[in-house]
Amino acid sequence: MLLLLACAEAPQSACPGWSGLGTETRVWTYSPFGEGETYTLTATPTAFDQFVLTGPEHDATLTCDADGLWLLDEHRLTEDLESWRTYEPPALLMPATVSAGSAWSFGASYTYRDSNGVAETRSDDLQFAAVGTVQQHVTAGGFETLEVQVIDGLEGDTRYYADGIGLVLDGSAQLVSVD
Repeated sequence: MLLLLACAEAPQSACPGWSGLGTETRVWTYSPFGEGETYTLTATPTAFDQFVLTGPEHDATLTCDADGLWLLDEHRLTEDLESWRTYEPPALLMPATVSAGSAWSFGASYTYRDSNGVAETRSDDLQFAAVGTVQQHVTAGGFETLEVQVIDGLEGDTRYYADGIGLVLDGSAQLVSVD
């Protein structure tokens, strides 16, 4: 009798490489510019390609599929207010494939509820444009990054993502370490 054993490959995440999400828990530590202590963001898998992202005063549920990275819901807690947001349909944070010249919208409606009894439908409209790749040096090291312009109404920000790492630098903080 001949017995053949095959090893199945571990499933590969459908999450965009620029997101830094994979199949295991990941912890990013950031140092804010100006005042403030370092803080961490932790992505914990809850199911295949579904995560809870936890940070100071904030947590969110994310999922990945063949189309990209999606935001399902958020919970925010400050000294003054606790609020919940449920995105229906889910909101696109990052398409599956991103390269220089890519553009996408985070045009999402959500149900907002807060600890003061407010419950209403609201919307966000962010525009993203991947400009190109640039070298960035931060506390965590040097990275080849994708520069992404983010426009929120009349305000804007620039974010830098490293493939397989995630967010390296933005207008408020830089990456110190990633585990």
